[in-house]
Amino acid sequence: MKITTLQFTDDMLETFNKYYDDFIVYLHYLQTGLIHHTSQIDDIKQSMIIIVSVNPNVKFPRYGDVGLDLYADEDAEIPHSSNVVLVKLGIKSYIPVGWEAQIRPRSSLYKKYKVILTNSPGTIDPTYRNEWMASLTSLTGSKITKNTKIVQAVFTKYLVVDQNSRSKNITNMLLIKTDRQSNLWNNWHKLLPTDRGQGGFGSTGN
Repeated sequence: MKITTLQFTDDMLETFNKYYDDFIVYLHYLQTGLIHHTSQIDDIKQSMIIIVSVNPNVKFPRYGDVGLDLYADEDAEIPHSSNVVLVKLGIKSYIPVGWEAQIRPRSSLYKKYKVILTNSPGTIDPTYRNEWMASLTSLTGSKITKNTKIVQAVFTKYLVVDQNSRSKNITNMLLIKTDRQSNLWNNWHKLLPTDRGQGGFGSTGN
C-alpha cells in the first residue's frame, strides 16, 4: 500500500473544492505513477482512504503495524461514574463504501489511566464526515491530557449487501495535515457530502 502525507493550507482549498476530481487523480499519480482520466475518479476513490488531521502527531502505521495510533486533541476529565465522555481525536475521514475504521483501545489505556473505551470496537462508517471521537468512561476517575495516545484505528473490509457495490481493495492512503481553524477542516462534510454527513453517536437510529 502506498502512503502519502500532505500538509494542507487554506490557499489550496479553492483548488481542492473546484477541481476535486483532478486533485484526487493527481494525488493518485503521485502515489502510483499511473495516469488516469477524471472519468475514472470513482474507481480511484474506491481504492483510497483520506484522513484529515489537525494533530501533527498523527502518523500512518509503519509497515507491519496494524493500528493507526490516535491522540486526544483536548484535555478531558473522565469522572468516576457511569457517565460517558466523548474525547475529540482531531480526525475526519473519507473511507470508501465496503470499508470501515474500527476504533479500539490501546493496550495501555486501562493500565495507565483506568479508562475504558465504552463501545469497543467503535465503528467509523464510510458515510461519516464529522470529527472522530473516543467514547470513554472510568472506574476510578481519571484525566486525559491533550496529545495522549489513547486509541487506535484499524481499517477493515465488510460485506456490502448491494449487487452494484464497487467496493475494492485499498491501495492508497492519504494523510492530510491541517489545523482546526482551516476551511478544509470546517467544510469537510461539504466537500465530500453524504446523507449522514456530520451525524455522530446515535444519529443513525434509536
